[in-house]
Amino acid sequence: NSYNFNKDYIGDSSLLIASAIIEKTPENKEKILDFISQDEDGIWYHTSLENRVVGYDNSKEVKIQNLLEMIPKIQNAKIDKASTFAAKTPNITQFFDGFNIASFEGLTKESCSSLINDSKASYVELALKNEDLAPYSSLVNKKFSHYIAGDILLQAKDNNADFLVVRDSSDVELFDAQQSSIARIMGRDIDMPVISQKQFVQLLDGEKDEAVLGFDKHKIAVSFL
Repeated sequence: NSYNFNKDYIGDSSLLIASAIIEKTPENKEKILDFISQDEDGIWYHTSLENRVVGYDNSKEVKIQNLLEMIPKIQNAKIDKASTFAAKTPNITQFFDGFNIASFEGLTKESCSSLINDSKASYVELALKNEDLAPYSSLVNKKFSHYIAGDILLQAKDNNADFLVVRDSSDVELFDAQQSSIARIMGRDIDMPVISQKQFVQLLDGEKDEAVLGFDKHKIAVSFL
């Protein structure tokens, strides 16, 4: 969670107090937003507790997300929120017998475990599969989301996954394109191929052209074709 990677984070309770103050005294909105958006310890480092606390009151998360949307730096940023690929069930012609495949689903919790099992691969269950990557943290500190992604990649590696399936191209940009930087800050070699759900479905449909799949643009070679 947030404190694992930034012990100075002001905490969700402070953010909820800030939300309540803005609601009661909107004239103080700018001062409060400035206070909670400091680069070193601010709202940027919030990660959702939704998938980590049983019975979590999601209205708290809604209030924090509303605060995020009030901050000008976020309003002006062009950061895509990852989403799952809504795919038709593929006509599987390419199987993955003998492969161990992990998946990262983030807060969406849209699992592709059934697709992995249908491909005849072994599904690698990751305890961190539903982590929040805190995408807005990259506006002030690129290392924060790298630490989170590093934990996920190393968990996949240590559980003998052959590759990791992520939600979409924005996840591929982090887990694949930034993997060398992630490996440096984690202090370990990773070398984990990463593909999106869309690419996985294309593979199952029998596509093998690296350019069509987009694998020619990946930093970590997808060598199992």
